[in-house]
Amino acid sequence: MPLIMNALLPLQILNNSRTADQANKVLAVMSDFLAVDTLFVALNDGLTNVMLATRNGVHLLAHPASATPLADAYCRVVVEDRSYVEIPNTADNPRTTASAPTRQYGPATFVGVPLALQDGRIVGTLCGWDTEPFQLTPPQRHLLESMGDFLSYVFELEWQSYWDPLTAVGNRRLMDWVLDAPNAASQQKSVVFCDMDNLKPLNETWGHAVGDRAIRVLADRLQRIFSPEGNEPLRRRRIRDSPPRDERRGRPGSSPRSPGRGPTSGSPRCRGGHYERDLGGGVDQRSHDKLAGVNPPR
Repeated sequence: MPLIMNALLPLQILNNSRTADQANKVLAVMSDFLAVDTLFVALNDGLTNVMLATRNGVHLLAHPASATPLADAYCRVVVEDRSYVEIPNTADNPRTTASAPTRQYGPATFVGVPLALQDGRIVGTLCGWDTEPFQLTPPQRHLLESMGDFLSYVFELEWQSYWDPLTAVGNRRLMDWVLDAPNAASQQKSVVFCDMDNLKPLNETWGHAVGDRAIRVLADRLQRIFSPEGNEPLRRRRIRDSPPRDERRGRPGSSPRSPGRGPTSGSPRCRGGHYERDLGGGVDQRSHDKLAGVNPPR
C-alpha cells in the first residue's frame, strides 16, 4: 500500500476541474433565485482564500482563480463562525469594516455558509456579495444552506478518493497526485511501499476483522515512525546482510522484546525495498486477542 508522508492541504487537493465544475453548476442554479450581483465558491486552508468558482453580475467583485490572505477576506467571518453569516453593511460591521474588500469596493452586503468535510474541517465557503443592499428571504437562505451542504458532500467524496478507508493512509491516487503536482520538482517528497507478510494465515486463523485490525495497527505505526513530528527511530536491517532469522532471535520461537514468547508462524511483518523491520516484535496469541478484542477460540 502506498504511504504518503507529506503535509498536504485540502485546498490543493480540492482545487481541480471536477470540483470547479460542480461549484459552477451550483452558482448557475443559485443565480436564478437570488438577486445578488456576485456569487462565489472559495477554498481555504486557514491561511489562504482561493476562488474556485465565481459568477459576477454588473461588478467584478470576485476575480476567478484569485488568491488572497484569508484574514483579509469576508470568508474569514464564515470560517470563524462555522455557520450561516449575513452582514447587511460590511462598512458598519466591526469584523469587516477594515477588510480589504471594504476598502477597495466600499460598503456591501455579504452572506455566506461554510463548506466542511465530514471530520469538521472547514475547507471553503459559498457566498453572495453585492454593493447594493439585499436581504435573503427564508426560502433563499434555505437554498444557500442546501447548496452549501451539497458542495460539502462533493468535497468529501473528492477528498476521500485520495485515502484508503481502512487505514486513512494515502492511496495510489494520492501518490500520483503528489508526484505529478506542478511544483513536484521543487519539493522533497517521500514515498514508502510496504508489503505485509503472513496476512493470509492471520485472516484464515483469526478472521478478517483481526486482519483488518492488524493492517490498521501497521499503518498507524508506520505513520508515527515516518512522521516529521515523531521521535521514534527507524531501526532497520539490511535483508541481504542479516543473519538467518533463528540466529537473529537467539533461538527459534524467542523474541528480543519478549524473551520466551515468540511470534506465531503467521506474524505480520513489514518489508520494504532492501530493508525489513519486525513491527512490534511479532504477534503472539495474546497480541492476536488484543487485536480482535475478543477471547480466542478454544
